[in-house]
Amino acid sequence: MVQYKLNYFDLRGRGEAIRILFKIAKVPFEDNRIAAEQWPAYKDETPFGQIPVLEVDGQKLTHSTAILRYLGGQFGLTGKTPIENALIDALADHLQDFQNEPDYKQWVYTVIGRVEGDAPALFKEKVRPLLAQYAGLYEKFLVEHGRQSLALGDNLTWLDVFAAETFTKFAEYGESDILEAFPHIEALIQRVNSIPEVRAYLSERPKVAF
Repeated sequence: MVQYKLNYFDLRGRGEAIRILFKIAKVPFEDNRIAAEQWPAYKDETPFGQIPVLEVDGQKLTHSTAILRYLGGQFGLTGKTPIENALIDALADHLQDFQNEPDYKQWVYTVIGRVEGDAPALFKEKVRPLLAQYAGLYEKFLVEHGRQSLALGDNLTWLDVFAAETFTKFAEYGESDILEAFPHIEALIQRVNSIPEVRAYLSERPKVAF
């Protein structure tokens, strides 16, 4: 049996979608949560000086989307054709572009207390316009291609889990009604969170800074 160990901070951040994939697949894994004071010592052990890092029988994989893509393949949560997988990759890159926006990062760092600032004001002034742009395009794709709120119709993929976790944080840590303008994204989140294994995990998940 393959041994999995996920190394990430005690945050949802870029590691939570990975945790949720394991829950959906009912595959056990070690959830190694690294405290802030442990990070400098652990950093030198990572392939590229960043986390998450997933160890697969000791082999270290890094970059969250690469890990999600790998697990999607292992767990049967991919597209059915090369074109579908290319669409999944394109949408995942779209979400990563969003998360790499400087204003988004500034808001996240403020929420978790890494830097000082007014998180609600940053959200209103900087993040809301970004959300309108990125979520608007994702919503457009779901309208044109999704039939059951998922990106590829009724076929759940790792991308759907990634997208649901990405967008839900804007309502949980930003403004509770912010996603009302994107009903297909709201339906996506509800669809993913209604999976029995996900629902059970969310009911017992510890509350963290982000």
